[in-house]
This record gives sequence, C-alpha cells and structure tokens, in this order.
Amino acid sequence: MLVNAGNAVLGLFGDKLQNIYHGGEHPGIGEIPAALSGALVPIVKKDNYRCSLAVIGVLNRIRTDIEQTPAGKNSDGSAVFIHLSKATENPMDAARALTIGPLGWVPAGADERELYLTHKLIAKKGGYDGLLDVFGKRGGFSKDKLQTGEEPRIAFFLERIEPLAHAWEDGRTSRTLSILRDTGQEFTGSEWKKAVKVALTTLLKLRQSGSVREVLNHVRDSRLFALTDNFDERLREGSKLAHISAADIDALEREAKEAAFFEELFALPYHQIAAFAEFFNEHTPFGTKHGAKGAEFDTVFVVLDDKGARWSLYSFDKYLDGSDKAGNPERFRRTRNVFYMCCSRAKRNLAVVDLGARTAAKDHQVQELFRKENCHYL
Repeated sequence: MLVNAGNAVLGLFGDKLQNIYHGGEHPGIGEIPAALSGALVPIVKKDNYRCSLAVIGVLNRIRTDIEQTPAGKNSDGSAVFIHLSKATENPMDAARALTIGPLGWVPAGADERELYLTHKLIAKKGGYDGLLDVFGKRGGFSKDKLQTGEEPRIAFFLERIEPLAHAWEDGRTSRTLSILRDTGQEFTGSEWKKAVKVALTTLLKLRQSGSVREVLNHVRDSRLFALTDNFDERLREGSKLAHISAADIDALEREAKEAAFFEELFALPYHQIAAFAEFFNEHTPFGTKHGAKGAEFDTVFVVLDDKGARWSLYSFDKYLDGSDKAGNPERFRRTRNVFYMCCSRAKRNLAVVDLGARTAAKDHQVQELFRKENCHYL
C-alpha cells in the first residue's frame, strides 16, 4: 500500500495473513486499521509462483480478500485433509501410508517438512522431550537459548562432543584429528593414537546407551578434551550448598535450583542430547509452524494437535469448526494466520493431519476448504 503526502511516498509491504508473531518489540502490524487504510492505495499481488494449483485452491478458500493465481510453471499438486480418530503412537505413519502410493505421492526425502505448533510436540516426536523439560524448569529464557543453541551447556555438546562423534562414526579420520587438535590435544605417538581410538569407540557406544554423566566422565577421563569448568566442577563436587552460609537464604535457593538442574541433566539418557543435535542441525523433517515462515518445501505435513500443544493462543479445532469466528475472533484470526502460513509453504503436496476431535461442524468447514473428495477419515 502507498500513501502520497506531498513529496514523500510511504509504502507498507507485507501480507496480513503472514502476521503470526505476537508480543515482543516487533509483533507486526497485521490488519491495517480502518481509520488509516482510507488514505492508502492498495497494490495487490495476486501472483503465486511457489504453490501447486491444488494448494493455491486451498489458500484462496482460507482467505477472501484476494484471489491468487498461478504465475509460473506451477504443478497440479495435491492438497488433502486427513483426520486421525484412532490413537496411534506414530500418526505420521498413517498419514504417509495414505499419501504415498494411494494418492500418487512419492517420498520427498530431504525436501519434506512436518510442521508442529510447539517445540514440545517436536521434542516428543524427535526423542528429546526430557531435555526440553530440564531446561524449561529454568525458565523461558533458558529454554529459548537451548532452542537457538546459545545456552552454554548445550553449546558444549553441539560444538564439541557431537561433531567429534559424527566424524569418527563416519570414518572421517582427518576431520576427527582436526577436531582433537582444535581442542588442544598433542600427538605423542602410536600409543596415544591407540588410546584415542579406544576412547572414541567407547564414546559412540555411550552416546547410544549411556547417561549424560557417563559421557562427560568418559570424555574427561579419557582426555579427549577438557570439560567446561561448570561441568567439571559439578561432576566432581555436585551440590555447593555446604559452602554457603545458612543465613544467605537467596544464595541457598539459587544453589538448590542449580544443583537440581545439573543432577537432572546428568541423569538424562545421552541419546536425547544426540536427538536434539539432529533437530538443531536440521537433519530431521520436523519444524515448528512459526519457524517455517519464509521457507518452502515440496511436501508439507501440517500436524494439528491442540491437546498436545496445550497453547491457549490458538485453537485449530475451534478455527476449523467455525466457533471461534464469533466466540473468540482474535484467537480465530491468530489461528487462521498460522494455518494459512503453514499451508502456503507447500510447493507441490500438502497434507493437513488433524489429531483433534471430529465434529459435524468441523467436517463441513474442512470439506469447504479442501473439497469433500480430498478429505480422509482414518
């Protein structure tokens, strides 16, 4: 949109349905207030170069303000809605069994993404939910730093242990030696090399079956490289409560929480650290709905799970059955925007996988969006 005020021209760029962030310093404008929009001249972009014809059809039924048109060599593609009413440990297995083969889809490999609303759902799927819980108890800041890899304790695993283990596991001897040199190792002959080989082989075994404590102790005791001070001190000394004056109540409380954090972290199975590293390094097909903004993939599975997410800001059940449109219009808008953004990530194939309750109202709304022949109830 543009407004001409004398010699100055002000332009506002964006898509109101891509406004999905809330809170913070820059939550975005979203819908232009009516009092301001009258002075603006809208320039509507209807071209869609990314999505298949099937996906564009769904997008045009989600929103009513513009009608998008294919603008490139858009494929026919496919867009389906899958409701899973039967409880299953692996709902995505059921979704793939329907789409790959019967619907003519082929495995997308690396260019496929499963989108979930929260990191909690991804952590459970990815096998590191215990790790997320441990950091979550320290508060939102610590949990956020975990997810960005900036938290110092998780950074040690991401930058030291995991690259070393992967290099050795993949048979990249030169890379393994390079990592060890970077940590200050000195080569002292064939005996040292034999000891390191044994230590690295043991490390791989402990990554699968040992605890975080066992892996850290092994790294330190085999002298692969030095631990950070806080890890080394906590492994050797544990709690520091005995060194704090009984009169310093605040310090005692802080130390009790810190000691509990390290004990829980050290007790975790190390494979949860390894699983988080796989997610962090984007070696898994999982992603959050918010984290996918701006990205695109050949095949996208959007997983709707209000109960699992436990997030009151959104309700896909009430968005899809239409009840929030009048009952909670602000939540309806937030949920619609996230839903639209996720669907628009698909270049070819889109599957919305619903784990929520099935109702007649939801069936009607969903069949309007995806068309009845594209809705499957398993």
